[in-house]
Parts: sequence; C-alpha cells; structure tokens
Amino acid sequence: MPIYEFSENNSGGSWWLNRSQYDSLFEAGFQINEEKGQHYGKMNSLDTKDVPWAWRHCLVVQAASLQEAVETFESATGEDFFAEGCNCCGAPFSMYEVDGTDYVSGDSVQRRTIRPW
Repeated sequence: MPIYEFSENNSGGSWWLNRSQYDSLFEAGFQINEEKGQHYGKMNSLDTKDVPWAWRHCLVVQAASLQEAVETFESATGEDFFAEGCNCCGAPFSMYEVDGTDYVSGDSVQRRTIRPW
C-alpha cells in the first residue's frame, strides 16, 4: 500500500491544526516519519499551539490512494484539505506519495481528481 506524506503550511500567518487535531490524525493511522523528523530537530520542540514542529511536516499515512489519504485527514481533523489559505502563502495543506508522483494541495490542479465536484 502506498505511503503518503502530509505537510501543513503556516498559511495566512498562523497554523491551522491544533494539538487535538494532530492527536486525531495519529488515532486515524498517521505516524511521524522518524528519519525526516530528525532533520527538523527535536520532536518535542513546540510552537505556539503546543504542536511539535516535526508533526507539521513529517507525518505519513498508508492508504490505498491519495484520495483515501485526503479523506482520512478530513475525517480526523474536521478540516477541508482544500481550504484556500491566503494568496501570499498558499494552501495550508499538501500531501504526496512518498515513492511516486501523486501530489495534491489546495491549489493543485490534481484537486479535481480527489474531489471532482
């Protein structure tokens, strides 16, 4: 099963997800990519919402498809993966297939294949 990596962008000058939402992501099967997480320094380095920096950039999830990964994210967090964010910082969320070419974010054209309505 493919592995997808999730990243949160500080879009609009603030983080979108809080600690409770990250806890829900872990319950839904997301895990920290330990190898990449070490690149971001200590896992317990916290930002203003009590969330380690590495969590925002180093989470992975196994899913049958990119669509399933996005749906799992939305179900766990209650957030719209394709939220617009701001025009200077870009979309707040993105995800890509670790060993492939699938990539999607709020401003991606591939958004239409994930949520075609």
